[in-house]
Amino acid sequence: MVMKETVKRIHLSRDGVSPSQASDMVHALIRETINANKLDRLRITTGNAYADTSALDRHINQLYAEKEQLSGIISDAREQGCRLSIKMNIEIAFTR
Repeated sequence: MVMKETVKRIHLSRDGVSPSQASDMVHALIRETINANKLDRLRITTGNAYADTSALDRHINQLYAEKEQLSGIISDAREQGCRLSIKMNIEIAFTR
């Protein structure tokens, strides 16, 4: 049985950001997450070219799709002259 113990929850919020600021913030977060997953995939395949990386591949592809969707939303805001609010929740937990 896998047990999780939440250590910390952080709520990040920023209102009234420009589309360019929102793009920088969101894309940096997604880019770093994609890179972390790619490094995990590399670690798994080092020494075992036949290792199953399908779960990581799906997650990476999902992140790219989310990035494209967010780019569209930010582009729409830019075209309409809108400012954006960004809210993120981060939860760090121990898994046993």
